[in-house]
Amino acid sequence: MKLILYIVSLFCPAILAGQNLVINGSFEDTSRHSNGILRANDWIDATSSSPDFFHPNRGIPYSIAPSNFAGFQLAKNGVGYFGLILYSPYNSNGREYIQGKLSVSLQQDSIYCFQLYISLADSSHYAIKRNLGVYFSNQRVDSSQIQHRLLHLNPQITFDTTTFFTDKQNWVAVSGGFKAQGGERFFVIGNYDADSLLDTLRLAGGGSQIYHQNTYYYFDDVSLVACDSFPGMITSVEEKEIGEKVKLYPNPSQGVFQLELPYSNKEVYNFQLYDMKGRLVYSEEVNQSKRFDLGYLPSGLYHYRIVADEGVMKTEKLVIKH
Repeated sequence: MKLILYIVSLFCPAILAGQNLVINGSFEDTSRHSNGILRANDWIDATSSSPDFFHPNRGIPYSIAPSNFAGFQLAKNGVGYFGLILYSPYNSNGREYIQGKLSVSLQQDSIYCFQLYISLADSSHYAIKRNLGVYFSNQRVDSSQIQHRLLHLNPQITFDTTTFFTDKQNWVAVSGGFKAQGGERFFVIGNYDADSLLDTLRLAGGGSQIYHQNTYYYFDDVSLVACDSFPGMITSVEEKEIGEKVKLYPNPSQGVFQLELPYSNKEVYNFQLYDMKGRLVYSEEVNQSKRFDLGYLPSGLYHYRIVADEGVMKTEKLVIKH
């Protein structure tokens, strides 16, 4: 039974108050297969579509984080995250799915809140605004004979929003909820709608390879908690408002730039700068606007983060060109 569908940019109070039932929801608990490839524990494929696990120590060149075959993205938290194809214009009903496990079985008629963070890959040519869903079941979903094709299941949660998920810089949280039938212990994340039902947006830019035509999203920080009640539609979110107030200019620059932060008499922000290999090259705590002189850094593309107590407020590219 579907109850409420909504999009937020940070945890709702109900989620903050509950215990996360998703095992290894941030993909930081890892181990190696016998072939030496790193995997995220308690996460498996639902089909033979092979979703991608990104990690600095993955052992596969194209799956290294933060720079990989689909683009550049720092993890929402920690260092690991997943990537899924949700739409493929050159592969009819082409899909990828990832399956997680819960620490306990869900209770009949109890209401549960689900949340995950997504970010569109730099190389993607298309974005979607609906159709991403989560299917819960008592047993593992084993459709190993299905390769890069649609799973014909009815997800209990569908993130049906009016806004396309086009953000390639920041992690955006999507949330929803449902009433459990009882006994659910597994869940599968993916797109369960046929191509004819999709609402896609063609984007400028993107990668040059044919596989870059896909709608490819990164996923991180997956959570499910028991909720006594659902909040209504969230339209004003503090984290998003703070992020929009952060300004850095000029960009590009020669390494000298101004950072404008929202005024706060108690908030301390952390400015972090990463190179294209994901290495932290500069970090400083600031509580007001500041002029930086990092002209000693070599020319190139960097990514900066503004981090507050609530988490990452903003992530953007920074170009230094001498």
